[in-house]
Amino acid sequence: MSGILACPPTIHRIGLRYPALEPLVPHLVYQISLPLVCDLLDLYFETQPQAPAHPLSPYVLGFMFRRQSFLQATPPRPYRLALLSSMLLVAAETSEAHSFLRACHVDRRQICSLLKGLALANIQTVAPMGSLDDVVACIHLGAVERDDDHGRFWFRTACFLAQAIELGRELPPSTFPTSQSMGGIEHTADALQEEEREERRRVWWLLYMVDRVFALYENRSPILLGHDVLQPMDDAEYQNGNFQACRGLRIRGPAFECNGHSIYAHLLPLLTILGEIMAQRHGSNLDYPISHHLEVYKASLQRMRGEAQGSTGPIAERDTETQLAIAYGTYMARVLGILMTEEGESGLASERHQSQSGTRAADVAAVFDDISHILGLDPDSKFMQFFFGIFLFRGLWPLVQSPSELQLNRRPTLDTLGRIVTAFDIHYRVRVALSICAGIYS
Repeated sequence: MSGILACPPTIHRIGLRYPALEPLVPHLVYQISLPLVCDLLDLYFETQPQAPAHPLSPYVLGFMFRRQSFLQATPPRPYRLALLSSMLLVAAETSEAHSFLRACHVDRRQICSLLKGLALANIQTVAPMGSLDDVVACIHLGAVERDDDHGRFWFRTACFLAQAIELGRELPPSTFPTSQSMGGIEHTADALQEEEREERRRVWWLLYMVDRVFALYENRSPILLGHDVLQPMDDAEYQNGNFQACRGLRIRGPAFECNGHSIYAHLLPLLTILGEIMAQRHGSNLDYPISHHLEVYKASLQRMRGEAQGSTGPIAERDTETQLAIAYGTYMARVLGILMTEEGESGLASERHQSQSGTRAADVAAVFDDISHILGLDPDSKFMQFFFGIFLFRGLWPLVQSPSELQLNRRPTLDTLGRIVTAFDIHYRVRVALSICAGIYS
Protein backbone atom coordinates (compact mmCIF):
# COMPACT_ATOMS: atom_id res chain seq x y z
CA MET A 1 0.00 0.00 0.00
CA SER A 2 2.99 2.31 -0.16
CA GLY A 3 2.39 3.23 -3.78
CA ILE A 4 0.42 6.17 -5.06
CA LEU A 5 -3.26 5.79 -4.30
CA ALA A 6 -6.04 7.42 -6.26
CA CYS A 7 -9.60 7.83 -5.10
CA PRO A 8 -12.12 5.58 -6.92
CA PRO A 9 -14.57 8.19 -8.27
CA THR A 10 -17.61 5.92 -8.03
CA ILE A 11 -17.30 5.16 -4.32
CA HIS A 12 -19.26 7.35 -1.93
CA ARG A 13 -19.29 6.84 1.82
CA ILE A 14 -21.71 8.51 4.18
CA GLY A 15 -19.92 11.22 6.13
CA LEU A 16 -16.87 11.35 3.85
CA ARG A 17 -16.95 14.90 2.53
CA TYR A 18 -13.58 14.66 0.81
CA PRO A 19 -13.07 11.81 -1.68
CA ALA A 20 -9.32 12.38 -1.53
CA LEU A 21 -9.41 10.50 1.80
CA GLU A 22 -11.07 7.41 0.32
CA PRO A 23 -7.83 5.33 0.11
CA LEU A 24 -7.32 5.85 3.84
CA VAL A 25 -10.77 4.63 4.93
CA PRO A 26 -10.11 0.85 4.86
CA HIS A 27 -7.14 1.34 7.17
CA LEU A 28 -9.07 3.17 9.86
CA VAL A 29 -11.04 0.02 10.77
CA TYR A 30 -13.83 1.96 12.43
CA GLN A 31 -11.43 3.54 14.93
CA ILE A 32 -12.02 7.02 13.55
CA SER A 33 -15.37 8.22 12.25
CA LEU A 34 -15.46 9.57 8.70
CA PRO A 35 -16.75 13.02 9.76
CA LEU A 36 -13.85 13.28 12.21
CA VAL A 37 -11.36 12.29 9.51
CA CYS A 38 -12.72 15.11 7.34
CA ASP A 39 -12.56 17.54 10.27
CA LEU A 40 -8.89 16.67 10.73
CA LEU A 41 -8.16 17.36 7.07
CA ASP A 42 -9.97 20.69 7.39
CA LEU A 43 -7.86 21.51 10.42
CA TYR A 44 -4.62 20.75 8.55
CA PHE A 45 -5.39 23.58 6.10
CA GLU A 46 -6.82 25.96 8.71
CA THR A 47 -5.18 29.38 8.94
CA GLN A 48 -4.56 31.69 11.86
CA PRO A 49 -7.47 34.14 12.24
CA GLN A 50 -5.22 37.21 12.23
CA ALA A 51 -2.59 35.77 9.88
CA PRO A 52 -4.27 34.01 6.93
CA ALA A 53 -0.94 33.21 5.24
CA HIS A 54 0.14 31.12 8.24
CA PRO A 55 -1.13 27.67 9.27
CA LEU A 56 -3.12 27.39 12.49
CA SER A 57 -1.30 24.22 13.53
CA PRO A 58 2.22 24.78 14.89
CA TYR A 59 3.16 21.44 13.32
CA VAL A 60 2.33 22.61 9.79
CA LEU A 61 5.53 24.53 9.17
CA GLY A 62 4.27 26.07 5.94
CA PHE A 63 1.62 25.52 3.29
CA MET A 64 3.13 23.17 0.73
CA PHE A 65 -0.11 22.09 -0.98
CA ARG A 66 -3.18 23.82 -2.34
CA ARG A 67 -6.19 23.38 -0.10
CA GLN A 68 -8.51 22.75 -3.03
CA SER A 69 -6.35 19.93 -4.34
CA PHE A 70 -7.34 17.92 -1.28
CA LEU A 71 -10.79 19.25 -0.51
CA GLN A 72 -12.45 19.44 -3.91
CA ALA A 73 -14.83 16.69 -5.01
CA THR A 74 -12.63 15.34 -7.80
CA PRO A 75 -8.96 15.33 -6.73
CA PRO A 76 -6.67 16.28 -9.66
CA ARG A 77 -3.83 14.13 -8.39
CA PRO A 78 -3.41 10.92 -6.39
CA TYR A 79 -1.78 10.88 -2.95
CA ARG A 80 0.36 8.40 -1.09
CA LEU A 81 -1.07 6.81 2.01
CA ALA A 82 1.94 7.92 4.06
CA LEU A 83 1.21 11.55 3.18
CA LEU A 84 -2.52 11.38 3.94
CA SER A 85 -2.01 9.68 7.30
CA SER A 86 0.80 12.08 8.28
CA MET A 87 -1.38 15.08 7.45
CA LEU A 88 -4.15 13.78 9.71
CA LEU A 89 -1.55 12.98 12.39
CA VAL A 90 -0.36 16.60 12.34
CA ALA A 91 -3.94 17.81 12.72
CA ALA A 92 -4.70 15.37 15.55
CA GLU A 93 -1.55 16.49 17.40
CA THR A 94 -2.60 20.12 17.14
CA SER A 95 -3.78 21.52 20.45
CA GLU A 96 -6.69 23.32 18.82
CA ALA A 97 -8.08 19.93 17.79
CA HIS A 98 -8.65 18.82 21.37
CA SER A 99 -12.07 20.36 21.73
CA PHE A 100 -13.76 18.59 18.84
CA LEU A 101 -11.90 15.36 19.60
CA ARG A 102 -13.34 15.47 23.11
CA ALA A 103 -16.76 16.27 21.70
CA CYS A 104 -16.54 13.06 19.64
CA HIS A 105 -15.58 11.10 22.79
CA VAL A 106 -12.43 9.71 21.25
CA ASP A 107 -8.96 9.09 22.64
CA ARG A 108 -6.62 11.53 20.92
CA ARG A 109 -3.51 9.52 21.78
CA GLN A 110 -5.05 6.40 20.30
CA ILE A 111 -5.89 8.25 17.09
CA CYS A 112 -2.40 9.72 16.88
CA SER A 113 -0.85 6.30 17.43
CA LEU A 114 -2.99 4.76 14.68
CA LEU A 115 -2.19 7.51 12.19
CA LYS A 116 1.53 7.49 13.01
CA GLY A 117 1.61 3.73 12.58
CA LEU A 118 -0.02 4.06 9.15
CA ALA A 119 2.51 6.70 8.10
CA LEU A 120 5.47 4.62 9.28
CA ALA A 121 4.18 1.45 7.65
CA ASN A 122 3.74 3.09 4.25
CA ILE A 123 6.52 5.64 3.97
CA GLN A 124 9.31 5.15 1.41
CA THR A 125 12.55 6.92 2.31
CA VAL A 126 14.87 5.64 -0.41
CA ALA A 127 14.94 6.70 -4.05
CA PRO A 128 13.60 5.76 -6.54
CA MET A 129 10.66 4.48 -4.48
CA GLY A 130 10.44 7.65 -2.43
CA SER A 131 8.52 10.65 -3.75
CA LEU A 132 7.65 14.20 -2.86
CA ASP A 133 4.74 12.82 -0.82
CA ASP A 134 7.21 10.78 1.25
CA VAL A 135 9.42 13.82 1.79
CA VAL A 136 6.46 15.75 3.21
CA ALA A 137 5.45 12.77 5.37
CA CYS A 138 8.99 12.84 6.85
CA ILE A 139 8.60 16.56 7.55
CA HIS A 140 5.31 15.92 9.35
CA LEU A 141 6.79 13.10 11.44
CA GLY A 142 9.71 15.33 12.40
CA ALA A 143 7.42 18.21 13.34
CA VAL A 144 5.28 16.19 15.77
CA GLU A 145 8.13 14.18 17.29
CA ARG A 146 8.62 15.12 20.95
CA ASP A 147 12.17 13.79 21.15
CA ASP A 148 14.70 16.19 19.62
CA ASP A 149 16.96 13.43 18.26
CA HIS A 150 14.07 11.56 16.65
CA GLY A 151 12.72 14.79 15.19
CA ARG A 152 16.07 15.61 13.64
CA PHE A 153 16.28 12.09 12.25
CA TRP A 154 13.07 12.61 10.26
CA PHE A 155 14.14 16.03 9.02
CA ARG A 156 17.53 14.65 7.94
CA THR A 157 15.75 11.80 6.18
CA ALA A 158 13.55 14.34 4.39
CA CYS A 159 16.63 16.30 3.29
CA PHE A 160 18.46 13.24 1.96
CA LEU A 161 15.39 11.97 0.11
CA ALA A 162 14.76 15.45 -1.35
CA GLN A 163 18.31 15.45 -2.68
CA ALA A 164 17.96 11.92 -4.04
CA ILE A 165 14.83 12.75 -6.04
CA GLU A 166 16.31 16.11 -7.09
CA LEU A 167 13.75 18.46 -5.62
CA GLY A 168 16.45 21.12 -5.79
CA ARG A 169 16.24 21.10 -9.58
CA GLU A 170 13.58 22.78 -11.67
CA LEU A 171 11.55 20.45 -13.88
CA PRO A 172 11.78 21.19 -17.63
CA PRO A 173 9.14 23.51 -19.13
CA SER A 174 5.79 22.03 -19.97
CA THR A 175 5.09 20.98 -23.54
CA PHE A 176 1.33 21.36 -23.07
CA PRO A 177 -0.45 24.47 -24.37
CA THR A 178 -1.91 26.71 -21.71
CA SER A 179 -5.60 27.57 -21.72
CA GLN A 180 -7.36 29.78 -19.20
CA SER A 181 -10.81 30.25 -17.85
CA MET A 182 -12.55 33.61 -17.94
CA GLY A 183 -11.24 34.24 -14.46
CA GLY A 184 -7.68 33.73 -15.58
CA ILE A 185 -7.18 30.39 -13.80
CA GLU A 186 -5.54 27.57 -15.69
CA HIS A 187 -7.48 24.32 -16.05
CA THR A 188 -5.41 22.23 -18.46
CA ALA A 189 -2.84 19.49 -17.95
CA ASP A 190 -0.32 22.35 -17.96
CA ALA A 191 -1.90 23.67 -14.78
CA LEU A 192 -1.45 20.32 -13.04
CA GLN A 193 2.19 20.26 -14.09
CA GLU A 194 2.64 23.82 -12.83
CA GLU A 195 1.08 22.80 -9.54
CA GLU A 196 3.50 19.89 -9.24
CA ARG A 197 6.43 22.23 -9.92
CA GLU A 198 5.21 24.68 -7.30
CA GLU A 199 4.76 21.88 -4.74
CA ARG A 200 8.36 20.80 -5.37
CA ARG A 201 9.62 24.34 -4.87
CA ARG A 202 7.70 24.83 -1.64
CA VAL A 203 8.84 21.54 -0.17
CA TRP A 204 12.44 22.22 -1.16
CA TRP A 205 12.52 25.75 0.27
CA LEU A 206 10.79 24.62 3.47
CA LEU A 207 13.50 21.98 3.99
CA TYR A 208 16.08 24.63 3.09
CA MET A 209 14.79 26.70 6.03
CA VAL A 210 14.63 23.74 8.42
CA ASP A 211 18.18 22.78 7.45
CA ARG A 212 19.41 26.23 8.45
CA VAL A 213 17.61 26.08 11.79
CA PHE A 214 19.41 22.82 12.54
CA ALA A 215 22.67 24.19 11.18
CA LEU A 216 22.55 26.78 13.97
CA TYR A 217 21.37 24.23 16.53
CA GLU A 218 24.10 21.72 15.62
CA ASN A 219 26.72 24.37 14.82
CA ARG A 220 27.46 23.17 11.31
CA SER A 221 27.39 24.36 7.74
CA PRO A 222 24.07 24.00 5.87
CA ILE A 223 23.54 20.88 3.78
CA LEU A 224 21.00 22.01 1.21
CA LEU A 225 21.73 24.53 -1.53
CA GLY A 226 18.97 26.10 -3.60
CA HIS A 227 20.58 28.06 -6.39
CA ASP A 228 18.63 26.44 -9.24
CA VAL A 229 15.11 26.65 -7.80
CA LEU A 230 12.58 29.43 -8.31
CA GLN A 231 11.31 31.18 -5.23
CA PRO A 232 7.73 30.13 -4.29
CA MET A 233 4.96 32.16 -5.87
CA ASP A 234 2.59 34.43 -3.96
CA ASP A 235 0.60 32.32 -1.51
CA ALA A 236 -2.81 33.71 -2.41
CA GLU A 237 -2.22 33.21 -6.13
CA TYR A 238 -1.02 29.67 -5.46
CA GLN A 239 -4.07 28.77 -3.40
CA ASN A 240 -6.29 30.22 -6.13
CA GLY A 241 -4.50 28.13 -8.76
CA ASN A 242 -3.39 31.17 -10.75
CA PHE A 243 -0.05 29.80 -11.94
CA GLN A 244 0.32 32.50 -14.56
CA ALA A 245 0.81 35.13 -11.86
CA CYS A 246 4.26 36.73 -11.93
CA ARG A 247 5.46 34.22 -14.54
CA GLY A 248 8.83 35.36 -15.81
CA LEU A 249 9.33 37.76 -12.89
CA ARG A 250 10.23 35.26 -10.15
CA ILE A 251 13.69 35.05 -8.66
CA ARG A 252 15.72 31.89 -9.15
CA GLY A 253 17.77 30.98 -6.09
CA PRO A 254 18.12 32.79 -2.76
CA ALA A 255 16.42 36.15 -2.15
CA PHE A 256 17.00 38.66 0.65
CA GLU A 257 13.95 40.91 0.66
CA CYS A 258 10.76 40.49 2.66
CA ASN A 259 7.97 40.66 0.08
CA GLY A 260 4.89 39.24 1.76
CA HIS A 261 3.31 37.51 4.73
CA SER A 262 3.93 33.79 4.20
CA ILE A 263 7.03 32.15 5.66
CA TYR A 264 8.43 31.89 2.15
CA ALA A 265 8.08 35.65 1.73
CA HIS A 266 9.27 36.99 5.09
CA LEU A 267 11.20 34.17 6.81
CA LEU A 268 13.04 32.45 3.97
CA PRO A 269 15.29 35.51 3.33
CA LEU A 270 16.30 35.58 7.01
CA LEU A 271 17.14 31.89 7.10
CA THR A 272 19.07 32.25 3.86
CA ILE A 273 21.23 34.85 5.62
CA LEU A 274 21.53 32.54 8.63
CA GLY A 275 22.85 29.85 6.28
CA GLU A 276 25.47 32.27 4.97
CA ILE A 277 26.56 33.05 8.53
CA MET A 278 26.90 29.36 9.39
CA ALA A 279 28.68 28.54 6.12
CA GLN A 280 31.13 31.41 6.68
CA ARG A 281 31.68 30.33 10.28
CA HIS A 282 32.64 26.86 9.09
CA GLY A 283 35.15 27.93 6.49
CA SER A 284 33.17 28.31 3.30
CA ASN A 285 35.34 29.30 0.36
CA LEU A 286 32.59 31.71 -0.72
CA ASP A 287 32.77 35.28 0.55
CA TYR A 288 29.15 36.07 1.34
CA PRO A 289 28.24 39.78 1.61
CA ILE A 290 26.28 38.99 4.78
CA SER A 291 26.12 42.53 6.16
CA HIS A 292 24.79 43.82 2.84
CA HIS A 293 22.16 41.08 2.64
CA LEU A 294 21.02 41.85 6.18
CA GLU A 295 20.72 45.54 5.34
CA VAL A 296 18.71 44.66 2.22
CA TYR A 297 16.32 42.67 4.39
CA LYS A 298 15.97 45.46 6.96
CA ALA A 299 15.31 47.97 4.19
CA SER A 300 12.56 45.72 2.81
CA LEU A 301 10.94 45.64 6.26
CA GLN A 302 10.98 49.41 6.34
CA ARG A 303 9.45 49.49 2.88
CA MET A 304 6.70 47.11 4.00
CA ARG A 305 6.07 49.28 7.04
CA GLY A 306 5.83 52.39 4.88
CA GLU A 307 3.46 50.75 2.39
CA ALA A 308 1.22 49.55 5.24
CA GLN A 309 1.18 52.97 6.89
CA GLY A 310 0.54 54.92 3.71
CA SER A 311 -0.57 58.42 4.54
CA THR A 312 -2.61 57.42 7.58
CA GLY A 313 0.20 57.08 10.12
CA PRO A 314 0.54 53.87 12.20
CA ILE A 315 -0.23 50.50 10.63
CA ALA A 316 -3.93 49.79 10.97
CA GLU A 317 -4.75 47.52 13.89
CA ARG A 318 -6.66 45.20 11.59
CA ASP A 319 -3.48 44.57 9.61
CA THR A 320 -2.10 42.32 12.32
CA GLU A 321 -0.38 40.02 9.85
CA THR A 322 1.83 42.83 8.56
CA GLN A 323 2.62 43.93 12.10
CA LEU A 324 3.58 40.36 13.01
CA ALA A 325 5.80 39.90 9.96
CA ILE A 326 7.61 43.15 10.73
CA ALA A 327 7.92 42.46 14.48
CA TYR A 328 9.27 38.93 14.04
CA GLY A 329 11.49 40.01 11.14
CA THR A 330 12.97 42.89 13.16
CA TYR A 331 13.77 40.62 16.10
CA MET A 332 15.24 37.83 14.00
CA ALA A 333 17.35 40.27 11.99
CA ARG A 334 18.72 41.62 15.27
CA VAL A 335 19.61 38.10 16.40
CA LEU A 336 21.40 37.50 13.10
CA GLY A 337 23.38 40.68 13.73
CA ILE A 338 24.42 39.29 17.13
CA LEU A 339 25.35 35.95 15.56
CA MET A 340 27.68 37.74 13.16
CA THR A 341 29.78 38.88 16.13
CA GLU A 342 30.04 35.49 17.82
CA GLU A 343 32.98 33.15 17.93
CA GLY A 344 30.71 30.13 17.49
CA GLU A 345 33.21 27.51 18.67
CA SER A 346 30.64 25.02 19.96
CA GLY A 347 27.14 23.96 19.09
CA LEU A 348 23.82 24.50 20.82
CA ALA A 349 23.40 20.74 21.07
CA SER A 350 26.25 20.71 23.60
CA GLU A 351 24.60 23.52 25.58
CA ARG A 352 27.94 25.33 25.66
CA HIS A 353 27.43 27.82 22.86
CA GLN A 354 29.72 30.75 23.60
CA SER A 355 28.75 34.32 22.76
CA GLN A 356 31.40 36.95 22.37
CA SER A 357 31.78 38.72 25.69
CA GLY A 358 31.53 42.06 23.98
CA THR A 359 27.81 41.84 23.21
CA ARG A 360 26.64 45.40 23.72
CA ALA A 361 24.22 46.31 26.47
CA ALA A 362 22.14 48.10 23.86
CA ASP A 363 21.74 44.81 21.95
CA VAL A 364 20.49 43.03 25.06
CA ALA A 365 17.98 45.77 25.82
CA ALA A 366 16.83 45.89 22.19
CA VAL A 367 16.32 42.11 22.12
CA PHE A 368 13.97 42.30 25.07
CA ASP A 369 12.14 45.27 23.61
CA ASP A 370 11.64 43.27 20.40
CA ILE A 371 10.42 40.19 22.30
CA SER A 372 8.05 42.29 24.38
CA HIS A 373 6.64 43.83 21.20
CA ILE A 374 6.14 40.38 19.67
CA LEU A 375 4.33 39.14 22.77
CA GLY A 376 2.11 42.22 22.70
CA LEU A 377 0.97 41.24 19.21
CA ASP A 378 1.15 37.46 19.62
CA PRO A 379 0.77 36.58 23.34
CA ASP A 380 0.95 32.82 22.75
CA SER A 381 3.70 32.98 20.12
CA LYS A 382 1.63 31.11 17.53
CA PHE A 383 2.79 32.97 14.43
CA MET A 384 5.64 30.62 13.47
CA GLN A 385 6.44 28.62 16.55
CA PHE A 386 8.88 26.07 15.17
CA PHE A 387 11.21 28.62 13.60
CA PHE A 388 10.91 31.15 16.43
CA GLY A 389 12.19 28.71 19.08
CA ILE A 390 15.84 28.75 18.08
CA PHE A 391 15.86 32.52 17.56
CA LEU A 392 14.26 32.95 20.97
CA PHE A 393 17.07 30.96 22.54
CA ARG A 394 19.78 32.87 20.73
CA GLY A 395 18.18 36.20 21.59
CA LEU A 396 17.91 35.32 25.27
CA TRP A 397 21.44 34.01 25.61
CA PRO A 398 23.18 37.42 25.81
CA LEU A 399 20.94 38.26 28.77
CA VAL A 400 22.47 35.40 30.73
CA GLN A 401 25.91 36.97 30.29
CA SER A 402 24.84 40.57 30.77
CA PRO A 403 25.41 42.67 33.92
CA SER A 404 22.70 42.42 36.56
CA GLU A 405 21.53 45.99 36.04
CA LEU A 406 20.46 45.06 32.50
CA GLN A 407 18.29 42.24 33.86
CA LEU A 408 15.97 44.47 35.86
CA ASN A 409 12.31 44.73 34.86
CA ARG A 410 12.57 41.65 32.63
CA ARG A 411 10.69 39.20 34.85
CA PRO A 412 7.20 39.66 33.25
CA THR A 413 8.62 38.89 29.81
CA LEU A 414 10.47 35.82 31.11
CA ASP A 415 7.35 34.59 32.91
CA THR A 416 5.34 34.91 29.70
CA LEU A 417 7.99 33.08 27.71
CA GLY A 418 8.06 30.32 30.33
CA ARG A 419 4.30 29.85 29.95
CA ILE A 420 4.62 29.68 26.17
CA VAL A 421 7.36 27.07 26.34
CA THR A 422 5.31 24.94 28.75
CA ALA A 423 2.11 25.21 26.72
CA PHE A 424 3.52 24.74 23.23
CA ASP A 425 6.65 22.69 23.80
CA ILE A 426 9.11 24.88 21.87
CA HIS A 427 12.18 22.70 21.40
CA TYR A 428 15.90 23.17 20.93
CA ARG A 429 17.12 24.16 24.38
CA VAL A 430 14.84 27.12 24.95
CA ARG A 431 14.11 25.53 28.32
CA VAL A 432 17.81 25.70 29.15
CA ALA A 433 17.92 29.43 28.48
CA LEU A 434 14.76 30.04 30.50
CA SER A 435 15.97 27.98 33.44
CA ILE A 436 19.24 29.90 33.48
CA CYS A 437 17.38 33.20 33.26
CA ALA A 438 15.00 32.10 35.99
CA GLY A 439 18.00 31.35 38.19
CA ILE A 440 19.03 34.98 37.93
CA TYR A 441 15.94 35.94 39.92
CA SER A 442 15.95 33.10 42.45
